[in-house]
Amino acid sequence: MINGSIMRDARKRQHLSQAGLAKGITTQATISKLENDSVAPNSEIMTKLVHRLHLSMDDIIIEDEQTPEQILKQADQWAEVFDYQETIDLLNRVDRDSFFTDEDKLHYSFLKINATMWLTHDFDASIFDFNRVLDEVTNKKQNIYALLAVCQLGTAYLSKEQPKQAAYYFDQVASLLDGIDTEKYLYWTLFILDNLSNFWSKQKQFDKSNVYANRGLTLAKKYRTILFMETLSFTLGENIAVVKGWDNKEARQHLIQGWSFACFLDDQVVLTIMEKVMREHHVTGDW
Repeated sequence: MINGSIMRDARKRQHLSQAGLAKGITTQATISKLENDSVAPNSEIMTKLVHRLHLSMDDIIIEDEQTPEQILKQADQWAEVFDYQETIDLLNRVDRDSFFTDEDKLHYSFLKINATMWLTHDFDASIFDFNRVLDEVTNKKQNIYALLAVCQLGTAYLSKEQPKQAAYYFDQVASLLDGIDTEKYLYWTLFILDNLSNFWSKQKQFDKSNVYANRGLTLAKKYRTILFMETLSFTLGENIAVVKGWDNKEARQHLIQGWSFACFLDDQVVLTIMEKVMREHHVTGDW
């Protein structure tokens, strides 16, 4: 296990910002996860960071065995930055039966099925596996991992270009969402709202998409987080632009806001998509 505080202290001694340490190696978000949550990136990145800080791996490694619950928490953190291989590698260190509660078992199953889906793109297998998760749940309204399984069934069908089947599951998600403790599961609630907003935007049901985008943005502001602010803002901006025109001031404000958050997070995949749209419609910062 990595001691993130040692990395942070070494960085500060060298008067480096997180972005400065990350430059040319990784992202600022990865450094933040490393220092605050002791979530280590892959070995190649880790070696470069340690070298830049004039440390050795022996300086930062803590020799203690993680409990299954700690591994599950760390797997969550990798899933949140979409590093699915690291998620799988961690989960493979423990067996599902290592967990005592049904919720932890469902949590484990969801993370593993979801990561596998995006690594293999075997959406048929994922649909089968997510339905198996749902078969274990008696009350879907109060279980976040059941709700996430329903959401990702919609995503899997959308990836298979079957929007009618996807809509069936996304409509279920919307009806179940009010039963979830949003403060406890803030990341996953915003994840779901982002998926709903994106899906209905693609179906050209812009009013419906805007409801979920605005709900997500309001929730993010309430809890002072930037989670999904880039995609929620940009989707809202696109929706308004399609309906009211690309010169609409409100649309441009949301588009620029989404792009700005993506720049801050150094999300190159999202930035590439955003900047293509902005170039096509001549959207600049002059608003």
